[in-house]
Amino acid sequence: MIFLYFEPPVVESIEPACGPLKGFTQIYITGQNFGENNGFGHASCKFNNSYTSNATVISNDTMYCDSPFLDLSDSDTGDYYYSL
Repeated sequence: MIFLYFEPPVVESIEPACGPLKGFTQIYITGQNFGENNGFGHASCKFNNSYTSNATVISNDTMYCDSPFLDLSDSDTGDYYYSL
């Protein structure tokens, strides 16, 4: 049997760090090992552990994704924060 091993992705920074609940904010993510699993599967971004959006991998250390609309009734500012 042949096994392939890929390093897990590592997120180092997210810009901007927060955005509006209405979504559609382009998020710039830097880190390591984003090579879209070297051709296997698709890269995605997960928000609030339940909302997922597709990501565009630019290079092994850079990718973009758009934030989705979030329904966070406990937010009194109208913004939410992205986390690493």
